[in-house]
This record gives sequence, C-alpha cells and structure tokens, in this order.
Amino acid sequence: MHRKYLLVGLLAAAIILAVSAYFLTLRPLQAPEPVRAANPQEFIQKRGEEGLKKKRAMALAAVYERMLARYPDNLELKRKLAAAYTEAGQPEKAGPLLDEIVKSEQKNR
Repeated sequence: MHRKYLLVGLLAAAIILAVSAYFLTLRPLQAPEPVRAANPQEFIQKRGEEGLKKKRAMALAAVYERMLARYPDNLELKRKLAAAYTEAGQPEKAGPLLDEIVKSEQKNR
C-alpha cells in the first residue's frame, strides 16, 4: 500500500517538473509598439492606414470617432470617418458628416 502512494507521489512530482520546465521555456508576451506621432494629423493617418490594411472599417470608425471628439473641427477626420462608415455599410451615419463638410467648405469660400 505504501508503495502505491510512493509511485503516485513520484508521478505527480514528475508531472510538476515537466510542466514547470515547459513554462520556463515560453517567451513573455511583448506589448505592441505604440503609435507615436508628432501631431494629430499624423496619428490619424497612421491609424487609418492600419485600419485599411486590416479591412476593419467599424474598428477604424471607432478610432475616428474618438479622435473627432478631441478635434471636432477637423474636416479631414470627418471625411475619413464618413468613408469608414460608407465602407462598413452604414451610409446613414456618413450623410450628416458629409453635409457638415460641404457646409464648412462653402463658408470658407
């Protein structure tokens, strides 16, 4: 009977050692490189390019929405957000943005 417990204990110790050795060989996760930009326009451009490469229009629209909250007068950002909405199949959200852009451009003439 004692032999049975001894074998179970040795087997458990071997399993623990094997699992520990496996986890010690794993590399730690690396954080992604943050996007750094000198100005908001450069940041918007980089994020936009990343989003277009990944074909993720709604995720891209979410980034543009947050940026638009910070820079509400940025016409280029509004254009890009409208394009992202259109690409995502939501032209009803793009319409008001395009109207704002047209009105703003007419005021500037």
